[in-house]
Amino acid sequence: MGIKSISNGGLSGGKFTNVAKSQEEPVDPFQMEYLIAAGGGGGGDRRAHPGWGMHNGGAGGGGGLIEGNGVLFQSGVDYAISIGGAGSQGSGSDGSKTNGGNGGDTTVVYKDGTYTAIGGGGGGVGSASYEAGSGTGQNGGSGGGGGTHFQNLPYNSDGGRAGGTGTVGQGNDGGDGGRGGGAQGGAGGSYLYAGANKGGRTSGKPFYLHTGLEITRTLNISNSDEHGLGNSAQGGGTSSNGGGGMVYIIFDSSLTCTIGAGLTGSQETYGDKTHLFLQAGSGNISFS
Repeated sequence: MGIKSISNGGLSGGKFTNVAKSQEEPVDPFQMEYLIAAGGGGGGDRRAHPGWGMHNGGAGGGGGLIEGNGVLFQSGVDYAISIGGAGSQGSGSDGSKTNGGNGGDTTVVYKDGTYTAIGGGGGGVGSASYEAGSGTGQNGGSGGGGGTHFQNLPYNSDGGRAGGTGTVGQGNDGGDGGRGGGAQGGAGGSYLYAGANKGGRTSGKPFYLHTGLEITRTLNISNSDEHGLGNSAQGGGTSSNGGGGMVYIIFDSSLTCTIGAGLTGSQETYGDKTHLFLQAGSGNISFS
C-alpha cells in the first residue's frame, strides 16, 4: 500500500500528517509547457497622391497564439507539425496596389486532436478607392488593420476601410483606417489588444524567455517599412512583411525529442528542462 492511499484518519497520532511531495507519485514527464504561434500578416501597400500626402495601408495582424501546459504527446509516436510562414507585404504599381497577405497557420497534432493557430490577417491597402486591393483588413488570428480611402476631406478623417476580425482566444480585431488627405491605415490587432483606428502600433505579449521580444505585436503605420521579426508572429507595418510563426515546447530533460525531416529547429537543455524551438517547415516530432 502506497503512502498516498493511507488515510490520516485511520492512524493514531500525526506521524503521517505531513508527507513530503517527493514521497508522492512523481509528475508525469510528458507534462509540457507549449506556445504555438502562427505567422503574422503583411501590411497593406501605401500610395502618395500629389498635394494630398501619403496614404498608408493598414498593418498586418499578429499571428494567432495558443499556449498552455499539459500532456500532449505519448512515447514513440510521430506527431505532425507545420510552422506558418510570414504574410507578404502589399505591392504593385499605382492603380494596382494590393492588401497585405495573411500569415500562415501553425498546426500541431497531439494525442487528442490538432491545435491550429490562425495566421494574422493582412492589412488593407492605402488609397483603396484607386487600387486593386479592397482595402479591408483581413480576418485572422488577429485582424489586419483597415486601409485608407482617398477623398476630398480633412486630414485623416474617419470613415476608411474596416479592420479585420480576430479569432477568439488567439488574438484581437484590427483597427479601422482613415480617409481624406494623408489618411492612415488602422493598426493590426495583437494577442493582447485590439488595433487602434487610423495609425499607431499595437503592443504584443512579452516572450518571457527572450527579454525585449514582443510576440504578436504589430508595427507602425508609417512612410517607412517595418518588417516583423523572424519567428515573432508580428504583424508587418505599412508595405512590410509579417514575422513567421513558431512552436516552443519546454519538457522534462529525461525525455529525448527527435525532430524529423522537413522541420527546422533546435534544442537546448537548462537544468532538468529541455527547450524545443521549431522555426520553419513541416514534419514530425517524437519523444522517447
